[in-house]
Amino acid sequence: MKIKRYLPIVFFLATSLIQFCISVGNPDRETFHPPEQKQSQNWQTILQKNQSITDFTIFHTGSVEVPLSGMINLDDPKLKGEKDKRIFVDVYSFWFCHKLQGCFLIDSGLDSSFQKGGNLKGLISSYYISDTKQSPGQDITSHLNRKGKLLKAVYFTHLHGDHTAGVPGLPKGTDFYAGAKEEYINYWPIYYGGHLDTLKQLKEIDSSQGMEMPILGRVIDVFGDGSFFAIPTPGHSNSHLSYLVVSDRGTYLFTGDASHTYRGFLLGVESGWQDNRKQAKNSLEKLRNFAAANPQVKVIPGHELPPGIFAGEQKIGIGSK
Repeated sequence: MKIKRYLPIVFFLATSLIQFCISVGNPDRETFHPPEQKQSQNWQTILQKNQSITDFTIFHTGSVEVPLSGMINLDDPKLKGEKDKRIFVDVYSFWFCHKLQGCFLIDSGLDSSFQKGGNLKGLISSYYISDTKQSPGQDITSHLNRKGKLLKAVYFTHLHGDHTAGVPGLPKGTDFYAGAKEEYINYWPIYYGGHLDTLKQLKEIDSSQGMEMPILGRVIDVFGDGSFFAIPTPGHSNSHLSYLVVSDRGTYLFTGDASHTYRGFLLGVESGWQDNRKQAKNSLEKLRNFAAANPQVKVIPGHELPPGIFAGEQKIGIGSK
C-alpha cells in the first residue's frame, strides 16, 4: 500500500527529469517572417545564375567515425550483402555571401575541440561518434578568420550534434535558423554537447508561409529574390530542411542528412538513422525528382561531396580545386 501511495510522486519526478534532460540548453524559439513570397513561378525561370550570391565556399571542418549503417540504410535490397563497419565521414559547413543581405553558413561544422575528441558527450555518444579527425586550422573558427568577413547567420539543416558542434566557435551576435519545431538533440546525460547553451533565440522557418513550387512543394524564398530557398525534407529529423542556393557560379542543392552520401542519393537509398523512415524516403525521392528535372543543379549531400566538387577556400564549381 505504501508503494502505491508514492507512485504518483515517483512518476512526477521521473517526468520532470525527462523534461529537464530534453529542455536543458534549448534556446527560446521565435518564428521567422520571410519577405513576401512570389507565387506562380517555375524553376526554369528561377534557376538562372543569380548575381546576388557570391563568394561561395565549402569548408571541410574535420571528420568523425560513425557506423556505415547510420549513413545509408543497409537493409535496402540495393545494398544486399553489404556489411556494417565503422567509417570516417567528413563534416562540412557551407559559406556564401549575398550582396545585400551579408554572409551566411549552412550548418556550423566542427569547432577546434575535434582535434582532441570533440564536444559531444554522454552515455551513448561513442556509439554515434567513436573517434574524430581534425587538422590544426581546419575548425570552423579558423575558416571564418581566413575569410575575414562578418558572419551574419547560420541556417541549420537540423539540430543533430554533428551539425551544431561548431556553434561554440562562432562569433557572438550570430543569428541562427532551423525548421519550425525542429527537435534539438541535447539529452543530458545521454547524448549532449551544450552547443546552443549561449543562444538567446533560435528563429524557426515555417514552410507553411512559403510558396508552392513544382516537385518540391511549399518552399521558403528566404531573401525574397530567388537566390536562397529552404526546402522541408522531414524524415531524418522531424523538421529537417534542405537548401537551394542560386549563385553566380550556378545552382547548388544541399540535401543535409536527407541524404548523408552521394551514393545513397544516386541509388535512392535513404540514410540509416531516421526519425520517420516513410517521410525520409518521400523527402529523398522529392529531391531526386527535382535534380532529375533540373540537371544543371549540383547536388551536395550532407557528408560526401560528389565527383568534381571540392572543398576549398575559393569559389567552387565543377572541376575547381
